[in-house]
Amino acid sequence: MGEKTGDKSVTVKRVSDADRHAGDGSEPANEVETETVAMTSLDDLFANHGYDTTCPEFIRITDYGGSELDVLKGALKAVSCAKLFCISGNVMRLNEEMAFAADVISFMNDHGFAIYNTYENHRIRFFNVKIDMLFVRKEIMDEMFKVGFEKFMTP
Repeated sequence: MGEKTGDKSVTVKRVSDADRHAGDGSEPANEVETETVAMTSLDDLFANHGYDTTCPEFIRITDYGGSELDVLKGALKAVSCAKLFCISGNVMRLNEEMAFAADVISFMNDHGFAIYNTYENHRIRFFNVKIDMLFVRKEIMDEMFKVGFEKFMTP
């Protein structure tokens, strides 16, 4: 998934499982390669599978290696009508192409969403690397505050 449908050149770091889990404090030996991969936007994916006239209520965009913001930019139609999003955001940048959580928060705010909750901190050793965030459309949040959370959440 990405911002546009087409081919994209990406940098890939290959780390062996033995190096990743050595546990001796040494840095893993990274093998860096550039590959060309086929990308599609989320809006194009929905349209190509007959979902262009409907809108999902919940969309989860996590574990895209720091490209979550690019996926969002390719999902403007879905962003305009969905109610809930679960999105990963990077707290620590592991490569130059990764967007920070603040970039994702700003994008979602500009498109009418507010953070409802954060959960599942992803860590490397003792450092938070990324967090998963739940975004709710602002008008839904406003309604929740008006009627009270207990009434809103009761089936």
